[in-house]
Amino acid sequence: MTRISIRITIAMIFMMVLCLTSYGQGTDAYALGVKGHVKRVITQTYTASQAGDHLVKGQPVDEGEEVMTFDRDGRVTLDPFGNQYSYDERGRFVRGTEPYSRMSRDEDGRIDTYEHMRDDEDVDGFGMECAYDEQGRLIETAIQFWEWSHNYQYTYEDDHVYPEREVFEFREYENVTRVTRDFRYTKFDDRGNWTEREVHVVSIDIEEPDDEDTPPRVGEPATTYEVEMRNITYY
Repeated sequence: MTRISIRITIAMIFMMVLCLTSYGQGTDAYALGVKGHVKRVITQTYTASQAGDHLVKGQPVDEGEEVMTFDRDGRVTLDPFGNQYSYDERGRFVRGTEPYSRMSRDEDGRIDTYEHMRDDEDVDGFGMECAYDEQGRLIETAIQFWEWSHNYQYTYEDDHVYPEREVFEFREYENVTRVTRDFRYTKFDDRGNWTEREVHVVSIDIEEPDDEDTPPRVGEPATTYEVEMRNITYY
């Protein structure tokens, strides 16, 4: 699986279900790294090359545009791949992309678990669990499929809503791909939301043998660079 296809798969699953509910801490918008009465976020990813201490933006990445929309209460209503979400008049989750999707929230209104199912025996569905820090920021997402899994971990600097680093692991049987993405934020709007960031990406392929006495085989790290730009519309 290529780095780009992995990233697209990550985003498709991850954005489907993220997270939380009212403005400020405890909203889907806050969990997705934006503050205020956000209506729509369009993110475009570009290739990039290193030039001294900064990156030079290149061409748009194929399928690199992501679109998210939110309702007036900060709940996500559209993810980057066209999946829509509906809620009742009390803000309770009604359904996701599939009719058998189920969601549970913790006592602070944040998504605790999510099941994406077309029917009660959908082997192609997945289950997700979220974990948060004391400030309500997402720090880990674990997604389990029938034969493979995704795991994301996020670290933050100071009180920032947006992450400083993302570490993603894709596991399929004995094969593991670990992708570390370090962010450098370069532009913000007047609401304090980032509109441009540089991304340093390091990918490593690992093969973990079934024999516990055999050490894992670790491939050579592959380094790439990206620039991401966001256009944010508010209510």
